[in-house]
Amino acid sequence: MGVALTGVASFCIYALFTKNDVMLNHHSKIPPWEKSIDEVNPKLLNLHSLQKLDPEVRKLKEEINQKSA
Repeated sequence: MGVALTGVASFCIYALFTKNDVMLNHHSKIPPWEKSIDEVNPKLLNLHSLQKLDPEVRKLKEEINQKSA
């Protein structure tokens, strides 16, 4: 039981500091998954490696980031 609890606690700490989709600060206006770069794929294995972001979506994200800063 102690080993299981240690493993769960270790994974929670690991996820808080390394995962993009985990939020610690809920007071910020932009969540971390909106700040990530869409052209960079953090996956270890990717089957469809060609992904392109629509220029209109990119422009909108840049405008939102500029307004919040």
